Amino acid sequence: MKRSRNYEVNFLSKTVTVSRKFMDAATQINSDEFDLLTRFSDIGLRVLVENRKRHPKPKAGKLPLLTYKMMQDYIAMLDDAEDMQKEFESVRESSKSRKDRTQYVNAWFRATFPRYDSVPEFDEDYRIVHNPNPAA
Repeated sequence: MKRSRNYEVNFLSKTVTVSRKFMDAATQINSDEFDLLTRFSDIGLRVLVENRKRHPKPKAGKLPLLTYKMMQDYIAMLDDAEDMQKEFESVRESSKSRKDRTQYVNAWFRATFPRYDSVPEFDEDYRIVHNPNPAA
């Protein structure tokens, strides 16, 4: 397999994967990339354009959003899981009319469970102890 910064040739699958930058440069006739692309097609290689989706990095100080499943799984492990699950469903239901419903539910979850990201404290039944007032 031949690899370059802008393209990767795989002779086993008879493909060449090119970057977006390479394809943009190959649109200019008589450029080096255009010549390479022509040679690839003459050899019989199928050209694939690289499709990398770049996810934005979370901003400093901003916590990543949790999914509803992650929240439900955490709540299910609490010592007062039944009550908190009802409250979670109520907040989730009330958020449906909001444009930023995921952020709204995440804000509620982070405020209700400020120690979510830290090591939990367990009771004798190995359920996470939920202390609504962690300062006390």
